[in-house]
Amino acid sequence: MNCLIIDDNPKTSVVLSDQLRGLQIVARVHIAVQPYLIRSLMAVETIDVVLIRVRLWNYAVFERLEYMPLIIFLCGGKDKLTDKSGTSVPYRLREPYYPADIQLLFRRIASERLIESPSYFFVRSEGRFHRVFFEHLEMIERMQMGYVKIWTRFTFFLVSTTLNQLLRQVPEGRFIRVSDTLILPLSEARTIEGDSYTYRGREILLTFRFAAAARKEMQQAANWSSWPSN
Repeated sequence: MNCLIIDDNPKTSVVLSDQLRGLQIVARVHIAVQPYLIRSLMAVETIDVVLIRVRLWNYAVFERLEYMPLIIFLCGGKDKLTDKSGTSVPYRLREPYYPADIQLLFRRIASERLIESPSYFFVRSEGRFHRVFFEHLEMIERMQMGYVKIWTRFTFFLVSTTLNQLLRQVPEGRFIRVSDTLILPLSEARTIEGDSYTYRGREILLTFRFAAAARKEMQQAANWSSWPSN
């Protein structure tokens, strides 16, 4: 088994690397500081397991890979992960790293063999990172005082960020800003008629400037999809 550690903290990455090399099932351990480095490495060698600092996660890097390695998230200090059902991750390793914990985790991995789609991102709310799958994301709503509310199929999160920052974190072409205060999945935005949107029985008024731009983009997308393929 070949492992890749993605961590911008050289001290913790070296400690973890030494402990992984002590496992009989681990053949090689590589260290990188950014996720995109996995692409050049996987071009010459199979990587079975990636251990990545949670704040360094970038779904776009992993979606482009030919095959998906198993992901273990590294957490500790400011990189705390939630334990809430629906937004937690299946495999994590908390600092400080202990050989017994690592051995137990790898035995569990060997028995479950769970490999998930990388189509998710993390939001930090109430001091912890929560995983949100894009297919579960229903609406992003701007609130007051520099906060946004992220609505998912199961719950919502109040996050200190901006709509523009979040729009850069979700897949291009799957989500669109339809007003000053709202981001919707493109499939849901296409249902808008008039200058309001109804979400769970609540009517949300849309700013005309952004609503008009959104409708123009959606019309262009509809026109492109109607073009015959070569």
